Amino acid sequence: MTAQTQSTQTARFEARIPKHVHDTIKLASQMTGRTMSDFVMSIAYEHAQKTVQKEQSWLHFLNQLSVQDQEQFAETLINPPPMNDAMKKAMAIHDEFFKDSV
Repeated sequence: MTAQTQSTQTARFEARIPKHVHDTIKLASQMTGRTMSDFVMSIAYEHAQKTVQKEQSWLHFLNQLSVQDQEQFAETLINPPPMNDAMKKAMAIHDEFFKDSV
């Protein structure tokens, strides 16, 4: 498939969204001088590209590990080591910072 053929083909995508989401997207698209379709497509496409890149990087990282490294990585996630003093302090700061956000 050539680049020109690829860029001229289209596909349809529809979604039911809450009215407040629709209103916010409509306002943002108007503020940027774009149609809602163009606004949503460009933002969604940009986010999708970043997600694909991030996930491919993660998969690449995992594929580079030896079987022993993969097992150790999984074991550490399942049974993490005890927190050291620095981690305990970081958790206390986190908890204090986010205490009212729940």
